[in-house]
Amino acid sequence: MNLSLGGMTLQLLFSRYFRMIVLYSLILGALPVVSLGLFSYYKASTVVLDKVQSANRHTLEQAHRRVEQELMALDNLAMQYLSTVLVKEAMTQSLGVNDFGKVREMMSSHFGMRTHGLDVTKVELVNFGKQWIIDSSGLHAFDEMETLDKYMDFLKFDGNSFWLFETTDNNHYINLVKKFPLVSTVPTGLLVIQIPNYYINNLELLPADKLGQMLIVDGQDNVIANRDSTRIGASLKQMPYWADLKKQQATDGFFQATDESGNALHVLYRKSEYNGWTYLYLVSPKEVVKDARSIGWLTFAICFGIFGVMAAIAIFGSKRIYSPVRQLYNSAMGDDHSSDHRSSEFQHIADRIESLIVSNSEMNGKIKSQIDQLQHLFIFKLLQGTVNEAEAAERTSQYQWIRDDRLRLCLIVVQPDSLDETRYRREDLDILIFAVDNIVNELISPDRRLFAVPFGSVQATALSAIEEEEEAFRDNVYEWAEMIQTTIKRVLQLPVSIGISRPYRKLFQTSQAYEEATEALKFRIRLGRELIVNIDEAAPGAGSHPIYPIVSASELGDAIRTANLKEADHFLDRFIEEVRQQALNPREYQMLFVRLLMDIVKLAEGVGEPLEVMRDDGREGAVSFNRLFELYSMEEIKRWLWEIVILSLIQRIEGQREAHYSQISDTMVEMIHQSYDTDLTLEVCADELNYHPNYIKRVFSKETGTNFSEYLLSYRMKMAKLWLAESEMTIAEIADKLRYRNSQNFIRQFRKMEGITPGQFRKAAESIHQGPT
Repeated sequence: MNLSLGGMTLQLLFSRYFRMIVLYSLILGALPVVSLGLFSYYKASTVVLDKVQSANRHTLEQAHRRVEQELMALDNLAMQYLSTVLVKEAMTQSLGVNDFGKVREMMSSHFGMRTHGLDVTKVELVNFGKQWIIDSSGLHAFDEMETLDKYMDFLKFDGNSFWLFETTDNNHYINLVKKFPLVSTVPTGLLVIQIPNYYINNLELLPADKLGQMLIVDGQDNVIANRDSTRIGASLKQMPYWADLKKQQATDGFFQATDESGNALHVLYRKSEYNGWTYLYLVSPKEVVKDARSIGWLTFAICFGIFGVMAAIAIFGSKRIYSPVRQLYNSAMGDDHSSDHRSSEFQHIADRIESLIVSNSEMNGKIKSQIDQLQHLFIFKLLQGTVNEAEAAERTSQYQWIRDDRLRLCLIVVQPDSLDETRYRREDLDILIFAVDNIVNELISPDRRLFAVPFGSVQATALSAIEEEEEAFRDNVYEWAEMIQTTIKRVLQLPVSIGISRPYRKLFQTSQAYEEATEALKFRIRLGRELIVNIDEAAPGAGSHPIYPIVSASELGDAIRTANLKEADHFLDRFIEEVRQQALNPREYQMLFVRLLMDIVKLAEGVGEPLEVMRDDGREGAVSFNRLFELYSMEEIKRWLWEIVILSLIQRIEGQREAHYSQISDTMVEMIHQSYDTDLTLEVCADELNYHPNYIKRVFSKETGTNFSEYLLSYRMKMAKLWLAESEMTIAEIADKLRYRNSQNFIRQFRKMEGITPGQFRKAAESIHQGPT
């Protein structure tokens, strides 16, 4: 093999060992050069940034002076006007129609101010005492004006002279407001001079700079000047650097901040002592340092040159080291050098030998597939996303499909909503998908579809069009989807939903379209069943965050524990409604229901009835979380949770509780029968059974139909009658044995229950024993 630099083959360049040797040499030599270049570029960028900042500071100062010079000139004219004898006399008079000459003379003075360089658009003289206004259109009485709120608001401002920003009919203005008299604490009039904002915002007063932007902000933090006219009138409080600006105590200076996108920002500012305005120059350091690009390119050229020299040296030095390995590799591989060059040459040699053995054994067993099978395989690969653009173009030509540059595609996915309310079973799903595929192939003509195949639990169809407008194509796709859905409903009596992807041009994008269509179908959990869902219309807005209805879930758990079917059904409905109200994506809905199912599983374990012994069909087995993910609507999820999980669990809890109640009741009855002649109380039984007295009281009453005291008294009376009839015990002895404090209490209780005294009962019993029966 010729290893000279000029005759070096591509195989040598792609060799792993050769690349590693050359790469190590380049890294060792390049690191110092790159470090020096980066340092030089950094220093140059810093110098450029300092110079630009100095120039911008000077520009900001000039703009500040020029603007205030114009404003102060107009301010002086206003003061001269208010100081004239004509104005002073007029402000003490009630002007009317007969004062036309004086009004006209004052309007002429207004015209003089309007010819000032600031392009004054309106001058208004307001007399609150005499209730008149003079503007460019003449004299007006207060009662002729629609509203005086604006002038009354001007009186509320501090100071006798100030500048205010105003927006009227989408036009921006700046008003100079001066109170009359000028030095009075109780003004009787106003002079309002209005100039258009665009004058201050024009190119002469506000210089342009491609490296930054200048803003002028009034005392109320409103932007009154900026080259971007859309920002005029916007509040600076919305900007991240506003808070930093307010912290600055100096009248001019510089600070670093960030813009609304989080990018670094240098802010130059000057605060006006004349009218409280702030002049800002915002500079992006990222844009400034672009001027140092020439240094960066020079550094890059030097590094590139050094890299070239070092690469030549490294290649020449590495040739001899690599030569024996390459010879062995070429001997093993022959003319085939298409292997993965990321592996070592020795691995290639071993793989080559193994490949030859396998290829030789498999060659005789391969059967050439038919063209339709290959086509279906290609379609499956398209849907799975394992086809690249080059293979897609090749297969398009091979199968004589529409060329990519003329193709407009849209994928629709058809899926049955549920088989629960149909005549079909879950085992019939595969057959139903094939039936749906046959219907689609019959409804959509071959010239309008690229392919239609069953794919797992869905049917996928690629609809196509040639040079059709996208909006018209979307409408046609929706009409075809409606036709498919209606036909399947009529022929198979099967409710289905259809997901529609976005239109796309390239065939290899089919997998992305399939994901979009299936994702659209998942929105049935929020939108319901039998839908035709376009992915562009289904997705919710951003910013939504799933909220788990903790209260409803807790109350549902309490209802399950108490085996209250009515409340459990109510709280399950409320939980689902609270979930439904949230605008979430399908996976977030599913996660909320998974969490609910996990809470029920934990509850079941806590009451001694673990759900691991349940199946979807109610037989012994395990809860299927996969089944929960297969449900597509809130109604199906609710039915599955209620019938398969909650109802079964409540029934088992109820059975467990009944057995437990019966055991407690039987134990208490046995205790009464054995200890009736002791000081037996409900508390004694509770201590013996380790339960609260109120709890065993309710259980005993429910199981026996009587309370504890009544049952104990009844049994004692039963034993008293037995002793009276069959023993020689005295009444006092019987009373004492039954824990009565005296025999009178026993006699009184016996008469109350039996209607006769103990002595009468004994006599009656003796007469019965002595009688013939």
